[in-house]
Amino acid sequence: MNKKEFSKLWKESELNTRGSYSPETIKELCPKFEIDFDEKWIYTKNRYREMSDGRPRVDALEFLEAIVDKHNITGDKDKLNTASKMLGEGSRRRLIQEAYRGEI
Repeated sequence: MNKKEFSKLWKESELNTRGSYSPETIKELCPKFEIDFDEKWIYTKNRYREMSDGRPRVDALEFLEAIVDKHNITGDKDKLNTASKMLGEGSRRRLIQEAYRGEI
């Protein structure tokens, strides 16, 4: 899988790094992204100012990072560098997504 294919699939799947998804949803998407589901992605406690009801979910940013690592997809270095300096969690996550997907 290359960056263009990844970007297209990510958009078609309507994923967003600012969100989290049920493990079932991510398990269904794994074959499309040519990646195996990893149980360690599942969490139940509150994260990143999130208020939850304790149901299991998968952080979309962790899923994105696993995909790009597996397929050796490189992101825009300037955007990734800027993202590493950002204080706002949502803005940082959005910029990381843009770095790997291209302009969205």
